Amino acid sequence: MLEQALYLCHACHRLVDDFERSLGTFKLTDYEWELAEVLLVFLMPFRRCTKRFECGNTNPEIGMSVLGNTNMSDYVFFAYDTMYNHIDDVKTALAEKTGIGSLQCAPHLVNALAAMEKTLQEYYTATKFPTVYGDAMILNPRCKLSIFETETWTDENADQYKGGCRRRFIHEYSGSSSRTSSNAPPEHQQNKRSASNEDLEFQALLASRAAKRRRNEFDRYIEITNDTSITSSLSWWKANAALYPDLSKMARDVLATPASGCAVERVFSVSDRIATWQHNRLSAETISNLMTFKYGLKRT
Repeated sequence: MLEQALYLCHACHRLVDDFERSLGTFKLTDYEWELAEVLLVFLMPFRRCTKRFECGNTNPEIGMSVLGNTNMSDYVFFAYDTMYNHIDDVKTALAEKTGIGSLQCAPHLVNALAAMEKTLQEYYTATKFPTVYGDAMILNPRCKLSIFETETWTDENADQYKGGCRRRFIHEYSGSSSRTSSNAPPEHQQNKRSASNEDLEFQALLASRAAKRRRNEFDRYIEITNDTSITSSLSWWKANAALYPDLSKMARDVLATPASGCAVERVFSVSDRIATWQHNRLSAETISNLMTFKYGLKRT
């Protein structure tokens, strides 16, 4: 709204001048237009993050094209980091006596920033669910632990999130492929039968050595270089499922989770266009079915 108003600044002045008798009291001064421009520039980073999370595509991975098609859950930490840093920069600028700090509204902006920071902190507490946000970022081959390597994060944060993700993989997913596999292939059974005549102690020694040398999938995945050219993390995991059979299952569960409920809320908002004054006797079940059907038609 501010962007359109500033773009049409001269047209707004012309309109108010032409209808001065009825609109004269609403005419903005040059100083007020300057404040509108300051607010527009200040709110730009918040608008960018909001538009990203309000993405209406059915695919949970589709985001703003400038950022690539990547799961939104891994974008959460970057978004909060961007907004917090932006608030800190503006607070520093307001503390000075030049630039925006010299504006008459500077004290009011300081109070507004304090309220914004408080609200932002309330939303940020949702990131305490590591299986949704922390694991999603780590299991995206585009970023992994890169956000924790910035100056605003400490080494303890990286170790905490990495260690937690590794523990969840070992306890819940490691070895799941071998546990869920039914019967072994015939040639494998044949190899086991042919090895039955071997020295059992020797076989146990080889098995223990192999187990010590074999590194788990999580450690192997973390050590590979981040690939920023990947457009879809879910597609990457599907293509590399053979290399990481257990970790790919964890990635499938984590990366499929949307970062916000905006898409669901958008589906619910359809109800006010269904239960109108012309159709005010629809039952709750009918409204629910119509909402579901309309969403399904939109997807197809």
